Amino acid sequence: MSLRSELDGLQRPIVVTLAVLLLGVVAWSDYATGPQVSFAIFYLMPIYFVTWYAGLPFGMAMSVASILLVVSADLRGSFLLLKNPIYDWDALGKLGFFVITTVLLSRLRESYAKAREMSRLDFLTGVANAREFYAVAEAERTRSQRYNHVLSLAFLDLDGFKEINDKLGHSVGDKVLMAVAEGIHSSIRSIDLVARVGGDEFVILLPETDERSSQVVMSKLHRLLTDLMAKNGWHITFSVGVVTFTSAPESLDAMIRAADQLMYSVKNSGKNRVAHSIAGPATGSSSTLVPKQID
Repeated sequence: MSLRSELDGLQRPIVVTLAVLLLGVVAWSDYATGPQVSFAIFYLMPIYFVTWYAGLPFGMAMSVASILLVVSADLRGSFLLLKNPIYDWDALGKLGFFVITTVLLSRLRESYAKAREMSRLDFLTGVANAREFYAVAEAERTRSQRYNHVLSLAFLDLDGFKEINDKLGHSVGDKVLMAVAEGIHSSIRSIDLVARVGGDEFVILLPETDERSSQVVMSKLHRLLTDLMAKNGWHITFSVGVVTFTSAPESLDAMIRAADQLMYSVKNSGKNRVAHSIAGPATGSSSTLVPKQID
């Protein structure tokens, strides 16, 4: 885990406390060196830290506190500075610099967070993209392997999607994909993950889900999506392969390949069905698949 990731995970009170301590170090150094040495630039360190990791209001408060400490350090040399309009203008300029920096940092943080979020999502449907799925699924596979927990993986493909694009246009095809993504997302648990990994292919990760539970979930989902397509007059059906792993394989690719192959076996044998397999421990890194079909 990177230092930035660790800092992102800190609670706000901890961030504020660390920022105040850092401000104290800078202020003490400012006092110690006297008014002959300007320390104003170093006050940006606690301002940056608290603005980035705690938010704009805390950054503004830190900016005000910083300028008060700067003025206090300067007045240590002579209180006559208070009667000097040039010094007043200088102090006001420093405050403006702190405030502007705080606002720009806050907006940069918002843009960074938005870009980071968009990099995790499929641009059309809003569900996770392949990159996000691989990251989350690999973490879940490792956890499942370490604690010997069961998990299931479903691979779903839209039957007849090409015909929709060819006959009704890509705009309708996009509506189909968005409707499917929304239907899946609204039907699964918060701990589950749905991702679009191809043009009309979706994967669904179901942690802590055994064979029976995954059969129930995917059967309901298949009926829901089928009814949704019929309601909109779209001649789309769904071929689904679901694999329950009683023991996680050595690689995520092996998990995906097992569910993908099962899905294609459905497509090659009539389409519009859900097939289920159980993958258990076997010699080496392979898995033993016991196929079952769910009507």
